[in-house]
Parts: sequence; structure tokens; C-alpha cells
Amino acid sequence: MATDTQTGEITEQDPLEPLRHLSAGTFPDDFAEDLAELITAVQDTGKSGTLTLVLKVEQKGRYDQIEVTPDIKLKRPRHTLPSSLFYTTDGGDGASGMRLVREDPRQTELDLRTTEANIRPLRKASGE
Repeated sequence: MATDTQTGEITEQDPLEPLRHLSAGTFPDDFAEDLAELITAVQDTGKSGTLTLVLKVEQKGRYDQIEVTPDIKLKRPRHTLPSSLFYTTDGGDGASGMRLVREDPRQTELDLRTTEANIRPLRKASGE
């Protein structure tokens, strides 16, 4: 509640009014920028994110002095990165020598080579 200094009438205060004055008046713009960034990231990824506002409120000095410190935490959604399949191989040093490789080390290699094509004309089937 607040008292109108001209009329003496008691009025209710807008509960968001103090937020407009946080951080020397920069809080509304900072919050709006983070919210816009979150909305863009959500639209870009199709995943959800969060924007968390924490207000630390503590008494300072006299009983009627209150300090309010805002903390904005933005958690943007991220694109899912594709996974890759690897095989483990013992590098000879035990666990410390373990490596990740793309080809299965237990798979024997086939000696594949290119050959000349032996193309013959097709023959007609008998009985035609």
C-alpha cells in the first residue's frame, strides 16, 4: 500500500513497480533481452528452455531498509548433436592405452580388389 501525498488516499502499489527500478533501472531491459533470446532458441530448436528470476531480499541497516538483488538464469535449449559409433581397442598399455576407433578391430579385413568385367552376350533360352 502507498499513500498519495496530495490526497492522503491509501492506494495499492503495483507489485511489479519495484522491479522497474532494480539494477539502476536496467533490469526490465536485461530481462526482456534474455526472454527474447530464450524464445528465439525455443523456436529454433523446438525444445523448451527456462528463464528463472531469483530475487534476494535482505534487511540493510535500519528495519525499514531492504536490499533487493536480482539474479536472472537463462537455460537455452540446444540442438541435439548426432551420436557416433566407435569401437574400443587396447593400445597395449592396459586401460590407459585404450583408444576409440571407427573400425571394429576384431573384424578381419577382406582382400577386395577390382577385376575386369567379363561381359558375354545373353543367349536365348531354349524352346523359344
